Amino acid sequence: MENVKPKTKRRSSETRRLKAKESAQNRRTTETTLFNALISLLPIELNHIKFNHIQAIRVCIALIHLSDIKQSKCKPALVGCNESSNVSALTPSIHDALHGFFIIVSSDGDIIFVTDNISQHIGISQTEFLGSSLYDYLHQSDIKEVHSILTSTSTNHKPPAAEEANNESARSVRFLCRVKCTLTHRGSVTSFKSAPHRVIQFTGCQLYIPRGVYLMAVCEPVPHPTNIEVPLGRWTFLSRHDPCMLFTYCDDRMRELVGFTQDDVLGRSVYEYHHASDTHVILQAHRDLFNKGQCVSSEYRFLVKHGGYVQMMSQSTLIYHDFSHQPHSVVSIYFVMSGVQCRDLILSHVQSPRKQLTNEPCDNKTTANENREDKVKEEQPFLTASAPQQLDDVEKASAAPNPKPLSTTSPLSATKKLELRTPCLPKGQDIKLWSKVPK
Repeated sequence: MENVKPKTKRRSSETRRLKAKESAQNRRTTETTLFNALISLLPIELNHIKFNHIQAIRVCIALIHLSDIKQSKCKPALVGCNESSNVSALTPSIHDALHGFFIIVSSDGDIIFVTDNISQHIGISQTEFLGSSLYDYLHQSDIKEVHSILTSTSTNHKPPAAEEANNESARSVRFLCRVKCTLTHRGSVTSFKSAPHRVIQFTGCQLYIPRGVYLMAVCEPVPHPTNIEVPLGRWTFLSRHDPCMLFTYCDDRMRELVGFTQDDVLGRSVYEYHHASDTHVILQAHRDLFNKGQCVSSEYRFLVKHGGYVQMMSQSTLIYHDFSHQPHSVVSIYFVMSGVQCRDLILSHVQSPRKQLTNEPCDNKTTANENREDKVKEEQPFLTASAPQQLDDVEKASAAPNPKPLSTTSPLSATKKLELRTPCLPKGQDIKLWSKVPK
C-alpha cells in the first residue's frame, strides 16, 4: 500500500506539468497570431523585415503619438498645393531637396516618426528607429544637451488658456549633436557597436499640443571637407585657420566676394572680419566646433573691404594630427547669402574707403603727366630753334653753286684739310659742324 501512493502523486504532477506546458504553448501561439495581425496592420512596408514583439509594440506606441499630432492643426503643407493635390508623388523630390531626413521626437526622447531615407545618411533603417529612444544613438557628451532642449518647453511652457486650448504654439530650435553612423566614407556598412558618430544639424520647432511636446526637425549631416564631391559654387570660398582661428590660407574667390586678398587676412583673427553685433553667433559656432569637431553657424554679417557687409553662414571642420591626434587646423567653407549692404559704412579698422584707394593712383598719374609735360616744354625751345637753323643751312648749301673740282696733283683735298683741322667731337654735334663747313 505504501508503494501505490507515490505513483498517484507522480502521475498527478506529470499531468499538471503537461497541462501547464500546453497552456503556455497555446498562449504563445495566440500571442504570436495577435502580434502578426497587429504587424500586418502597421502602415510600414515589411519587405525582408522581421518584427519581434518589442519592436511591434514600440511602433504601435509611436503611431498612436503620431495620430495625436495629425489630429492637431499642425499639418505639413506645400506652397501652391491644395489638400486635394497628390503630395505623395512629390515625396521623393522633397527628400532630395532636404539633403537630410525628417524626424519627430517626443519630450521623453522616443522617436515618433522618421522618413525612410534615413538609411542613406546614417545607415540605420527606419524600422530600427521607430519607437526607440534617441538617446541610444547619441554621443554620451551630447545626451545632457539634447535632454535639456527636449524638456525645456515642457517645463517652461505655460499651458494655454481655455479659450486658446485649440491653438497650438511652437518654438524654433536649432542645435548640433553626434549620432551613430554605420556608413563609412566608402559606402560600406559597419557594426553598430564599432560605428563612429557623425555630426548632424537639427533644425525645426517644438510643437506644444494638449497631450505633450514634440520636436519636429529636419536633420542634415554636416559634410566633411575631405568627402565633398561636388565643387564649390560661385558664392562660396574656402579658408584655413590655426586652432587660435588665425587665417593661414584663403581662396582667391574671397577677393571677388568681399574684397580681401590673402595678404590682407594672413595672420589676422577671424573675429576681426565679422560684425560686432554678431559675436554671439560666432562664439556659439566655435564652441560646437571645438566640442564636437564640426559646426554650422547661423547667418551673420561679414565685413567687406571697401565698406559695408554681406550676409553669410559658414561650415567649419576641425582637422586632427595623424600621429598626436591633437587639433591641427580648422577648414571653413563660407556661403555668401546676399549682396553688399551699406557700402559706405566703415565698421572696423580692417576696412578702408574706396575713395582713398582710387585717388592715390590718379594723383600719381597726374603728377607723372605734369612732369612729363614740363620736360617736353623745356626741350621744345631747343628743338624748335635748332631745326630752322638746320633747314636754312641745308637750303643754303643746296642753293650754293657746285665747287670747282680740285686738281689731282694737289697732295690733299680741301675736305681732307678741313677734317684734319677740326678736332674729334662727341656724337650729336655733327649737324652744327656741318653747318659751319665753309662754302
